[in-house]
Amino acid sequence: MSTVHEVVTAQHCGILVFAFSIITNLCVTDYESLEQADHVEVLSSARDREYVLKKFVTRMVERIGELVQT
Repeated sequence: MSTVHEVVTAQHCGILVFAFSIITNLCVTDYESLEQADHVEVLSSARDREYVLKKFVTRMVERIGELVQT
């Protein structure tokens, strides 16, 4: 998935944007490969990083709040 369209629209509207992504699976481009990307792998990767992402987003929101108040 891409956030490009949302960011372009937000910038057009004068909205500041902060974005980040987490890579949750490999892109398999060889159609003859036995390796496959699947939804279970995506969910597992996301669960593995859940704590770190929650901490990161919480700190970012707190910091943005501090900057807005000054």
